[in-house]
Amino acid sequence: ASALAHAAVCGLAAGRGPSLEMSDRVRSRAREALAAVAAESGMGESITACGISRPDQSLSAPDGSGISHPRAASARVGYPAPMHAHLSHTPTGWTLTVDGEPFFVKGAVGHEKLARLGELGTNAVRLPELNRAALDEARAAGLAVLANLRVRPERDGMDYDDEAAVAAQHRELMALVAELKDHGAIFMWCVGNELDHIPGDSDFNPKVWPAVNAIAREIHDIDPNHPTMTAVGMGRFGKIAGVVAACPDLDLIGINAYADIDRVDGLLREHGWEKPYVFTEWGMSGMWQRPKTPWGAAFEESTTVKAQAYRQRYRDAILAYPGRCLGGFAFYWGWRHENTLSWYNTWGPDGREMETVEVWKELFTGTPADPELPHLYGVRVNRYIAPDPVVLESGERVPIEALADENATLPGMRLTFEVRPEVEYGAYAGSGEVLPEVVPGCIEGADGLQTVLQTVLQAPVEPGAYRLFAYLSDRSERFATANMPFHVGPW
Repeated sequence: ASALAHAAVCGLAAGRGPSLEMSDRVRSRAREALAAVAAESGMGESITACGISRPDQSLSAPDGSGISHPRAASARVGYPAPMHAHLSHTPTGWTLTVDGEPFFVKGAVGHEKLARLGELGTNAVRLPELNRAALDEARAAGLAVLANLRVRPERDGMDYDDEAAVAAQHRELMALVAELKDHGAIFMWCVGNELDHIPGDSDFNPKVWPAVNAIAREIHDIDPNHPTMTAVGMGRFGKIAGVVAACPDLDLIGINAYADIDRVDGLLREHGWEKPYVFTEWGMSGMWQRPKTPWGAAFEESTTVKAQAYRQRYRDAILAYPGRCLGGFAFYWGWRHENTLSWYNTWGPDGREMETVEVWKELFTGTPADPELPHLYGVRVNRYIAPDPVVLESGERVPIEALADENATLPGMRLTFEVRPEVEYGAYAGSGEVLPEVVPGCIEGADGLQTVLQTVLQAPVEPGAYRLFAYLSDRSERFATANMPFHVGPW
């Protein structure tokens, strides 16, 4: 498919700053390119030629809130006392209340810039690390905390056949619960995360579930104000039957789901889960769900495609099952390197916000995202777009293009390209990965800055796997990004 856009010149209208121009011929080519991206992403009905479809403004949480839950608004001054969260079952399904008011979870996973997160209309945060400083920051931001208890998984060396180790872990976690249970930010406990997951798809020890239940049961004894759950991923979903049998003291369950999020409700019913659930992680497609090159590099969706995925999945999986789904925590508020520098993130390495931040705000407040956000749909390298593999010779020069839409022509937009070495996937959740340095001299133009959407890539001299990144930024430093893996020399 053709890619977008050859902007001929950089216009410098008085007071407007640089802009990228687009001809009628380019618009026609853009429609072809975006149709190809839509087909590859599986969201053909959501991505329209030369732009994303407008959001459905009828979206609202089951509690009827359009902007933020009343509790979240009033809580900006801080919680004076422990929150009282309660689950109840009625003929119409399950409801969650906090201090007597209906509470639909509009949250995110993260631990930094929580005041900014609160400005997006969120009412909750799932903190990866549990400490008083983070709880205080969440409270100041008006965010209710899903408190993660770090139950050790087998992938980290825990042996659930070792009764002494299990008992020691139980004592340690209960001491933490006793210490923090009256903090005014906590509204639920999460007893472990993906405890069944062992890299390599090895079998897990089912004794982990009775250990989880013992923790949940004792939490109820000492802290009746906060419901308990555990979080599981989508792999080997038959494990839910084991949770049902071994964990009667869990009040609800958390599901980490990405491209397959629309299957969750049916799978839970199939395996006997009759209690409510929340999505403890949700968002874009995971790297394991994307096509890969012959050398194993995953094709990442652009931020614009991810933004539309957030919209679609929030509507079709989170809001679609009132009485069972009680909301979710979007992933991920922050930056970390996991597979690439942009895969799960909402910021760049420099702290600038991606376009997806504005889309989160749209979902959680009902206010449409800025129609002038930067958009990128992909990158074309030497006539190829994802999922075509790109193999270059050392030092070879080839044309590259950014797939954008007409927002790229708005005043103040600027485009940059860069090349970085591919990162070998680290341990669980990208542990140990570091941001690789930019390979110098690969992009025509000073520091990769472009005044048109097409330029030239000179392949690195050293053989190996690389990734070309494109960034389209606006005057407010919000940006869209897309990338394309390529290989220099044989693999």
